Amino acid sequence: WKLTPSVSYPGGNESTAAETSTGSLLMNARNQSGDVKARILAFTSDAGESWSEVQVAHNLPDPVCEGSMLDYQTPGGRSVLLFANLNSQSKREKLTVRVSLDDGRNWSAGREIYAGSAAYSDLVVQADGQIGLLYEKDNYTKINYARFSYDWLTK
Repeated sequence: WKLTPSVSYPGGNESTAAETSTGSLLMNARNQSGDVKARILAFTSDAGESWSEVQVAHNLPDPVCEGSMLDYQTPGGRSVLLFANLNSQSKREKLTVRVSLDDGRNWSAGREIYAGSAAYSDLVVQADGQIGLLYEKDNYTKINYARFSYDWLTK
């Protein structure tokens, strides 16, 4: 790892990155600046030597909280991105997992995993191909693990 030049958008932190179907990387970050309650995204096709201009992802609302993203091979062999965060601009609630079929340019409305208060989360792919999600819930008093199939997520 090495530090690359910073991008021209203040306030990005608690980033998560995933490889796209083309081999580029997508950086998905919490927007700490407070101007817009949505995630910010940047792409690199040269392993981080340079980054695209940062974009505000208005289709990924966020109340300023960490999120989790990973690349996933569907049962049919398609490469997609999965992203988990809180589907709210005002509260840490409504933990939702979304799918992008086009390397993070567009995202599904998603499937709500937990409607109540929630916070940090981490997506994983289990050995059996199921998707796992570890997350904080109920005002930080519990840590929960959910598992589900891609088919359930996209129905």
